Amino acid sequence: MSDKAVINLTTGLEDPERVTVAFLTAVAAAEQGRPTMMFLTKEAVRLAVPGVAVATA
Repeated sequence: MSDKAVINLTTGLEDPERVTVAFLTAVAAAEQGRPTMMFLTKEAVRLAVPGVAVATA
């Protein structure tokens, strides 16, 4: 079994709870020393635009 973590996120600011959980999961995996990648699709891609994720709760 691999120790890598891949977080898949498809929602953006329309579902802030899901966004928060995805980012917290990614941070927790990275803090454990796992190579971590977030796979953003659909509306989640907008979160990578500077200034957009600031609105996320």
